Amino acid sequence: MSVQQQITEKKKKARQIIDMIDELLKKYNLHITKIENNYSYRLIEKVDTKEHEAGSIDAVILQNEEVHPHARHLKSGKKHEVDVIHITWLEIQKEYSGRSYGTFMLIYAICNILVDRPDITYATLDDDSDRSDRLKNIYSGIRFGHDDHTELLGRNKTKLNGPEKICYMGDDYLDFLHLLDTSTFIFFLQPK
Repeated sequence: MSVQQQITEKKKKARQIIDMIDELLKKYNLHITKIENNYSYRLIEKVDTKEHEAGSIDAVILQNEEVHPHARHLKSGKKHEVDVIHITWLEIQKEYSGRSYGTFMLIYAICNILVDRPDITYATLDDDSDRSDRLKNIYSGIRFGHDDHTELLGRNKTKLNGPEKICYMGDDYLDFLHLLDTSTFIFFLQPK
């Protein structure tokens, strides 16, 4: 497959995931709207004629960021400079938490950027959440992790070197996102 075909395929897969999320949310009177600046989105729930903001996400493209190859710290300390997607803000209103909305917003924002910039292979964010030291949280489920060494403190807890998390979005990343079990999300989407 040529480089141009790979780019076209990556854009197509990202667009399919965006469409899948839009269709799934629509079934629950939810939709994502784009805010005027680059990659900012709001999750809106429509109840009768009123709209309620359930959450928001803001992302930017950082140029020439130093990252470890494949998001893993190497003994050599080798890094390279690449453009990365950086999630600057992700918030779900308390009354909407626990329904996978944050995961949907994160995937949605990443895929929208990949439609425009399929050459990007890394995404970063700072995890300041209450569950940032847990092995399983919103970010680990879609392959975000620490690129630096961490220490396991217990069955599900780690000692962190900071809030920074990184995701390597290699050739199979969009296939991985596409295969996420949407039936799991449907359970969480339903109002509590």
